Amino acid sequence: ALAEAPAELRQAVLDHPEIQPLRPQLDFQLRDVATADDPRGRLRPAGPDLWRGMVTAIDGSFSTTLDGRKLGAGEADAMARAHPQEAIRRTLSEAREAHRVQWRDLWAQAIDARAVWLTLQSPEEGIRTALLNSRVSVETWEAISGALLGEALGLADRAHSLRETLTGMDVRQPWNRLVPFPSDRTTPLPLEEALDTITQAFSVLGPDLCSTVHQARDKGWIEREARPRKRTGAYMIPFARRIEPRLLITWGGTELDALILAHELGHAHHLLAMKGLPFGRLVFPVAMSEMVSIFAEYLYRRHAHSADAQRYALSQFDRYLVYIPTMVRFEQRVLRERQGRPWTAQRLTALWLEVHEQAGCRAHPHGWCTWEQLSPTVLMRMGQVLGALVSILFADAFERDQQGFPAQLQGFLRDTGTLDMDEILQVHFGLDGRAPATWHRALQLFGQSL
Repeated sequence: ALAEAPAELRQAVLDHPEIQPLRPQLDFQLRDVATADDPRGRLRPAGPDLWRGMVTAIDGSFSTTLDGRKLGAGEADAMARAHPQEAIRRTLSEAREAHRVQWRDLWAQAIDARAVWLTLQSPEEGIRTALLNSRVSVETWEAISGALLGEALGLADRAHSLRETLTGMDVRQPWNRLVPFPSDRTTPLPLEEALDTITQAFSVLGPDLCSTVHQARDKGWIEREARPRKRTGAYMIPFARRIEPRLLITWGGTELDALILAHELGHAHHLLAMKGLPFGRLVFPVAMSEMVSIFAEYLYRRHAHSADAQRYALSQFDRYLVYIPTMVRFEQRVLRERQGRPWTAQRLTALWLEVHEQAGCRAHPHGWCTWEQLSPTVLMRMGQVLGALVSILFADAFERDQQGFPAQLQGFLRDTGTLDMDEILQVHFGLDGRAPATWHRALQLFGQSL
């Protein structure tokens, strides 16, 4: 509606005091649509839609067989990540790589076009926009990046070595990086039992967090049925006007399912904690959301003392300290290093292998030929890294002051729709996001956890 409004009316709405907390998101989104006074915007809508269609067409051309069964791209990707037999994971992973090679020149053209689209003003424009949308200052992200390139790689190497000891696999290989640990459970975990454990884990923060679990259970907010073609994992959908969440999860009866459910209930509690605020202050970035949900995982592990839950935490070391930062680093360099030279498949492959070598892990040469590298939100994933780092600082603050922490957390939750990252960390926890020492401390705590 704002995009189609006359410029004067649109500006009046954007300048309204109640809209100010939403300005970064609205400014970002309005740049992606055509407006009467922004001809640049006319070029933008075709970009992501065209690329999504291209990815769908390319994936649709892939097929392979396994034990006489025909697999498409989605099934092959899922099995390449999680099949219990390493030989099958490797076969499917290499089949996907061979398919990417066939289309690498088209992928390169799309990634190059996206780099041009995101950097129309300057090479830093796309990076600054992503940071703005996450309400993270450039100084804070630089402090985090410096810490990740330092201690994080050493921590990840320790985590890799421990995972290799536990699994007997080379977890640095691309087909082994995301494979789940085998479970110690011999019988499925009932959902009701998991909810009881989560409630007990959350009780250390008082009644508010437990109330979220009770409401989710009593009001039927959890959609848990496993059905054919239903995706795995979980998702929390916020209905902001009613301040009610819905949780979608495919319940498989594992300890990992319970940990994921605790994570999503953390998101649900975040939404419920904002009840009573103006609608314009209910929008918060991914980074602030993930801080609370990952902290909810910590509370579950702290209470359950489950070997499966601890192994899951170990696998997350790679995700938060290596996998996502490597993807973000690749994206940043694609935007910064184009400099009038169109990206070719050869250049992108060399860059992809270089950033993975720096991170101490292996990769398929054409792993960059994925929708993930064309997604408009690839840089937003840095919010998950920030969420993981702050969540462990939350855990430290909680263990040092269990009496005062719940009030700190509640104040934090209610300000996530208003304050930026540096402000909210300073106001509620006395943390300086721009100081490298803050993030070095977080990584030190990760090391203790490891």
